[in-house]
Amino acid sequence: MTAATPPSQPPPPPEGDLIRIARDARGYSLADVAAFVVEMFGGSLSASRLSQIETGNQKKRGSAIEVRAGDARLAHIAYVVGTSPDQLAQAGRPESAEILREILRQRAGDARPAPVPAKDDPLRQIMEDTRLPVETRRAMVALAEAMKRRRDDEIA
Repeated sequence: MTAATPPSQPPPPPEGDLIRIARDARGYSLADVAAFVVEMFGGSLSASRLSQIETGNQKKRGSAIEVRAGDARLAHIAYVVGTSPDQLAQAGRPESAEILREILRQRAGDARPAPVPAKDDPLRQIMEDTRLPVETRRAMVALAEAMKRRRDDEIA
């Protein structure tokens, strides 16, 4: 089902609808997904750019300009929101589907992305603290997760 669009605006592309629906189903905001894509895969992605990818267009001087995510970036987004390679292929993005298959193969055993931590979770606060370099934030989160796994193993 396609979101309602104004008559002057083209409808979202199938992959945009797929990402939006999966994101909404998980309860993720645009900002959540953008932050986790950057944390997991690097590069840059803003909430506004993700919105443009979902709608398939960008407003410029009163008109809509078509926007299409690159295959790798779309696969990264799809991984975070939990869509499958088959869903991407059915949405007309077979190259993105292949990249997503490779991501899943490389992360075998961890095929689903970690849930987005609550707003008051210290790990989320670390991940969103843009004053720290990305490498530092990743290291801090990895350390905290390793400590939690060790504690859980000791309890079990």
